[in-house]
Amino acid sequence: MRYLTILLVALFFSCSENITSTNPTPEFQKEFEIDHGETLIFGGTEISIRFADVTDFRCNVADIDCVWSGDATILLDIDNEQEEINLYHPDEDYSWQKKPASFISDYQIEFLSLSPEIRKTNDEPKRNYRAKLIVTPK
Repeated sequence: MRYLTILLVALFFSCSENITSTNPTPEFQKEFEIDHGETLIFGGTEISIRFADVTDFRCNVADIDCVWSGDATILLDIDNEQEEINLYHPDEDYSWQKKPASFISDYQIEFLSLSPEIRKTNDEPKRNYRAKLIVTPK
C-alpha cells in the first residue's frame, strides 16, 4: 500500500508539470492565437506577449438587431509596453477609422480576428475570448 501511495504521488507531480497552453509557441510574421489572460513567449526569444483585456462592442449577440456593426478593442502587452488595438467589422469599410496595423515598442501588430464570433449575451466572460494576431519586428 505504501508503494502504491508513492507511485500515485509521483504520477500526480509528473502529470502536473506537463500542463501547458493550448496554443502553440508563436512565431514572428506568422498568424497565431492567444487567449484572454494568456502570456506567450515567441519561439527562440525571451519576448513575451500578453492578452491583457478586451472590450467588445460588436453587434454579435444572438437575437439582437443592430444598426451598426460595432468594433472590439484588445489590450496587448509586449515586453511590458501596452497598447490598445481596435478590430472593426470585416464586412464594413472603416478604412477612414482604422490603422492598418498598430505598433508596440519595436513590433507591428495586425489584429486579424476575435472570437467568439457570436456571443450568447452582452456579458460574455472575458476568459472565453481568443484573438488572432500577426506580430512583425520593425
